[in-house]
Order: sequence, then structure tokens, then C-alpha cells
Amino acid sequence: MHRRISSVVVLAASLSILLAVAPTAQAASASQCSPLSSLQLSQTTISRATWQAATASVPQHCRVEGMIGPGTIGFVVQLPTSWNGRLYHAGGGGYVGFIPDASAALAKGYATAATDTGHKGTGPLDGALDATWALNNPQAVIDFGYRAVHVTTTTAKAIASAYYGRGPKRSYFEGCSRGGGQALMEAQRFPGDFDGIVAGAPAFHWTEFMQGFNWDSRAVAATPIPLEKLPLIERAVTKQCDASDGLVDGLVQDPRACRFEPAVLRCQGADAPDCLTMAQIEALREVYAGPANSSGRRITPGFPAGSESNGGWDVWISGVPSRRRCNSPSRTSSSVTSSSTIPATTHSRSISIRTRPS
Repeated sequence: MHRRISSVVVLAASLSILLAVAPTAQAASASQCSPLSSLQLSQTTISRATWQAATASVPQHCRVEGMIGPGTIGFVVQLPTSWNGRLYHAGGGGYVGFIPDASAALAKGYATAATDTGHKGTGPLDGALDATWALNNPQAVIDFGYRAVHVTTTTAKAIASAYYGRGPKRSYFEGCSRGGGQALMEAQRFPGDFDGIVAGAPAFHWTEFMQGFNWDSRAVAATPIPLEKLPLIERAVTKQCDASDGLVDGLVQDPRACRFEPAVLRCQGADAPDCLTMAQIEALREVYAGPANSSGRRITPGFPAGSESNGGWDVWISGVPSRRRCNSPSRTSSSVTSSSTIPATTHSRSISIRTRPS
């Protein structure tokens, strides 16, 4: 277990180093940007190619926007004047529905790609919580499920080749939550797209994963757990389980070994900010346990104990929109270092996949 986790850390660190120090290899000019708007690519319409001046956070670059059919896969490709010869694709969270921000990689000289996965969301988190687009729209479901990242990647490589005169030497993908699920889907279906992949807290095995959210929603529907009570719960969990790893440091090292009993917070009288009602205790037990079928078999793990105030509970349990994009729960903990076998867990902490030698 420790060896596998260590290999994941090394791979993730290696990719971080590559992102930080990749050398400049190619340069392009503003005059080469606008002609990209007339570039002809399969099932692709480029709506605009505009030159962007340098700012305090990003270098000068050519921004290419377009759409890929037969659905409506929106994408943005950013091409820096001084290019390091590599492509970085940023994954999206939730149901996506927005173009993820890849400016951090752009600032390091990467050509970048990002996609809304085939639809425009509305509401909190730039529409990432909106799934109404999926109703009676099978093409959009396919694009969101696996196709959008792949075709955006191949399109981005073709655009980079037209702009710089050659394609990227190396290509990388990084995503968190649904973006982590995108990463695993790429590794499984299209292993040739990327040379390296980082999947943070991947949301995958989508049907079972959504059963978990439906279960939690039903658990707290009648008796919500207010946002203000989440730190109270976390403190109680830490008090009970912190020492289980032999070190009292304010952290629950392994939430799976923590058997927290919410009843320790039961109100002795009326509901109050410093206690839980019996109904809230029952709801919390359901959230920790996770969904089960009629025979009692657990469908997917519940929320882990110990991260109630900062592990996505604000959005997914208390229903308060957050600006954090990767704030879904780490339902389980697993690691893989090869794209050959993807474990059937639901929401892992971090996975690094190297598809080809760096």
C-alpha cells in the first residue's frame, strides 16, 4: 500500500516539475493567429481566433474558440507566442458546462485546451451543478461521458500544428472531481491522447456515484444539516479519531478506521448551534454509511468522517454553493500507476497515470 501511494506521489511530483520547468521550444507571431479562424478540421467550426496581449498573469497568446459536432462541444485552445512544445488539457468539475481555466499552464509556456463537454450550464459554480441539458439529449450525454475531452484534444493538437508548424512533443491532462473521472476515461478509452495524466478525487462509475448523491439528498431533505454545524461535527470526529494513528496532530489519518458515533452531539433539549437533533444524527449516519440496495449491500462508500468543514460538505450536504471546483468528497482511497486497469471505486483522492515514458 505504502509503495503504491509513494509511486503516485512521485508521478504527480514529476508532472508538477515538468509543468514548472519545461523549456521554450517554439515561437509564433500575431500574424499567424487570425488565419486559424479559417482552418478546416473535421466536424469542427472555429468561431474566432484572436490575439491576446500579455497581462500580469498570462503571456501573449492566440486564443482559438470553436465548436465540435455532431453535438455542441465548445472548446478553447490557447497558444502562447513562446511555446514549450507541450500541450496541457484542463479537466472540468461537476457536470462541467463551462470552459475550465487553464491559464496557470499557459503562463508556463504550454499550449492549452479545455472544453465545456458539449453543453452550457446555468446556475452556481458557472453551471457545473446543472444537469438539465441531459434530458432527451443522448448526444450530449455521450459527449459529456467520454467523447468531448478526446475530440477536443485531437482538435487542439491539429490547431497547434497549424500554428507552430508542428504538433506538441508531449501532452498532459489534469483534472479533479469530474475532471478526475475524465482523466480515467481518457486513460481507459484513448490512452494515446496523453503522455501523462493526473486524476484528482476522480468522480467515475457515474451511475453508482450519482446513487450516492441521491442517497445523501434524501437523508437530509427533511432535516437539513446547517453549514454552521459542520465545524462542530468535524471537531467531534477529530476528538474521537485523531489519536487512532498514534499521533495527536489534529488530523484523522485514515477516515476508514474512524467509527464516529454522531450521538455524542445529541441535543439535551431543543435544537441549538452546539448540538444535533436526533433527526440530524440519523441523517448524518446515513451520509457516512452511503447507499445500500434492498439486500443491504453497499452500492458506494459514504462520505468519510473528518473533513466535514472543508471536504465538500458545504455544497453536497448543506447545499451552500462554493467557489471551489474540486470540492467533492474523497469517498475512497486508491492508487494506480498504469492505465491498464481502472479500479471500480467511486471517488479516490489522487491518481497519477503515466501512459508513455516522459
